[in-house]
Amino acid sequence: MINEDRLIQTFLDLVRIDSPSGHEEEIGRALQARLEALGVTTEFDAAGNLLGQLNKGRGDWLLLSAHMDTVGADVGIQPVIRDGVITSDGTTILGADDKSGVAAILEILAVLDERRLPHPPLEVLISVGEERGAAPHAAHDCRIASEAAGIRRDGDPERRRRATGGARRRPRIARIGAREYAERHHEVGDLARHRTV
Repeated sequence: MINEDRLIQTFLDLVRIDSPSGHEEEIGRALQARLEALGVTTEFDAAGNLLGQLNKGRGDWLLLSAHMDTVGADVGIQPVIRDGVITSDGTTILGADDKSGVAAILEILAVLDERRLPHPPLEVLISVGEERGAAPHAAHDCRIASEAAGIRRDGDPERRRRATGGARRRPRIARIGAREYAERHHEVGDLARHRTV
């Protein structure tokens, strides 16, 4: 059901767009265009987080979340595929944290759209500044999040709890951290250096 070639190409396209924390404008515009092409209504909040809703389903809302910024200041990322493994060319990070999560969200939405599969109403949150410790749910007043179930591809729940004072109610989120996800689903290279996924 998942189109692996499309998923990989989406990921490669995304990592080629420079997006160090604090400089997410270009990737934000590109993601907004991709989401709207899939029928998602979008807007940016005051912090620059990209918010989307696909209110076509039935049942309880589901939140899909990832972040668009990359760690460090590397730009000009050139992904390379060697023996079925995607890496950077060695001069920069890869940017898989968290563009792999963004690519997965886009692929989920594409499959739902082209196959006309039933699904719950969806809210998408693609946040900025995660690599600097920003808490997306502190900046974003989720319209639905207090009652939504959610999937967040990356992030540190303890850091978010400290950033928000632990007082704000947030969605029930099943976090898939980069290391756990990669160990289950990918041949893993140097995760600590963000060079391979």
